[in-house]
Amino acid sequence: MLPEIFNEKIYLDNKFDSSNTFHLHMDQFFIRFMREKFKLSKICKKNCEQAILSFMKYSAEDIRIDTFRKFLGIGDSRTRTEVLDCFLILLKNLPISFYRLFEDFESSNSFSLHLENCNEIYFQKFPNFYMHLESYDKLLRVTKIFRNDIELENIGHEEKKEIFYLDRYHSKSKEYFEDLLNQFKKGQISEIYYLSMAQQLMIINRDYELNLEKCIEIFNRVFEMKEDKINLEKFFEYFLTKYTIKLKVMEFIQISLESFCIIYGDLEKKMSNIWDKNLEIRNKTIMLYKDFEQVLLKLYGDPDNKWKFSEYFKYKHLILFVFFNDI
Repeated sequence: MLPEIFNEKIYLDNKFDSSNTFHLHMDQFFIRFMREKFKLSKICKKNCEQAILSFMKYSAEDIRIDTFRKFLGIGDSRTRTEVLDCFLILLKNLPISFYRLFEDFESSNSFSLHLENCNEIYFQKFPNFYMHLESYDKLLRVTKIFRNDIELENIGHEEKKEIFYLDRYHSKSKEYFEDLLNQFKKGQISEIYYLSMAQQLMIINRDYELNLEKCIEIFNRVFEMKEDKINLEKFFEYFLTKYTIKLKVMEFIQISLESFCIIYGDLEKKMSNIWDKNLEIRNKTIMLYKDFEQVLLKLYGDPDNKWKFSEYFKYKHLILFVFFNDI
């Protein structure tokens, strides 16, 4: 049932987006889904009860069911609607059909994807969330490193980072590598000054705060650098070896969910703090749009952002209703 529910929710959310309508909470959508599926009220009620009992019973045994239980708001740790929205975007953009994730548990737990594919999803679908930084260490800890399709055992966290940095460097600098290789084959150069290479490595991995000291450490360990120069024979030997960095799809999803919860939790704390300091607005039962702008300006600070608020929210009304319990 779960992939069918998620698929229908994605479809309905897309319809709501086109009409600028707020998404339904999962519990509201679940009732709607069951009514449309079973039609008769008695059958619908019976199946809803059985489904909820099943979610509660099996949530301790299966992380997929436990995740859905939290989306429904059954028991402790209800997951907020914004996180559900992010979760559904994640499902839609996986390199495999999310229906396959809801086959038997053993099969669903066997699907893997490259770490860089995870980052591409983050960059393309969540550019303002900085997910590649929020989840970086957690994802890297559960990755498996393969060298020429053979898994490397007992590989340390720092070594994983080195392989990750160099793999990104190689995959994003194809033309540079080809030009360097041609010069090397023709005997024009046999070594290269480390600084130019370190600068490129840092630029490509700039989001991960890779500094010059760390680059030199990597070069010394991997390429046996001598007198500030890298031996190109050792350099190309390393990159002729095929390294692959993979992790399980289900681990990627769960770590991403945790990060979404942290991000929205931090945002809620910031908003609550701003709200507590605005006593004049707090004591109102309704909020004027100018009051809403005032709160956002305090959150973002820069008055030049003011024009973006109306553009983003696209409100044409003077009054904005706010349900304080949902903040």
